[in-house]
Amino acid sequence: DIGIRFGADFQIKWKDLLLQGEYIRGKDDGSYTTRGGCSGPEILHIGSVERHGYMVQAMYMTPWRIQSLIKYQNYDPSFDATQDAGSIFTFGLNIFPNDWTRLQINYLYSAEEHEIRNDRFFVQLQVEFN
Repeated sequence: DIGIRFGADFQIKWKDLLLQGEYIRGKDDGSYTTRGGCSGPEILHIGSVERHGYMVQAMYMTPWRIQSLIKYQNYDPSFDATQDAGSIFTFGLNIFPNDWTRLQINYLYSAEEHEIRNDRFFVQLQVEFN
């Protein structure tokens, strides 16, 4: 079995605007696995598969330490069209009350080829301890 992975990313910062992007591609010849980790036990598939995805996001930091975010990501789990490609749009705010705390508020709109109701709203607090 042969596995090939490729990835590239970029970051552009101009004043208070940050633009980031990434492209990933993978090919497995002979066999590949799915699931594993928190998704349950790994499943071994005999055959070959090619997958790819990309994302681009823009963030803007205001003078009030509130950062707005918009992100687009797309993932195609199989070039052979046996599985749906999916896109996710993220709209969010990062609030920095001080140098060691961040509050993230994000809405993720998921758009699949065969639409399912799986949009999500997240609130996360991150605190740094020294």
